[in-house]
Amino acid sequence: MYAILVDEPGGEPSSYILPTGARTSESAMQLMSNRAEEYVDEQLEMDPTEDYTIVPSAEHLKISVVRIVGDAPETAISFMAQCIDQVV
Repeated sequence: MYAILVDEPGGEPSSYILPTGARTSESAMQLMSNRAEEYVDEQLEMDPTEDYTIVPSAEHLKISVVRIVGDAPETAISFMAQCIDQVV
């Protein structure tokens, strides 16, 4: 089982855990990708001029949403899958 940790820069590390998890690393990557796309859609509704890129890292079971500010990329939010043995 994989728990999905969410990190919003400026907040606490691993700000919160998604209420849904995933059984495999592949399904965790798909879940995080879906959440990243939803996040970008929400942000673009508020400001359609922003430029976002979704950066997956299957090796690290992580997906980051990067916002381009001028010429510098800045992480807006990231999702990381953590394998867990049991849910308490």
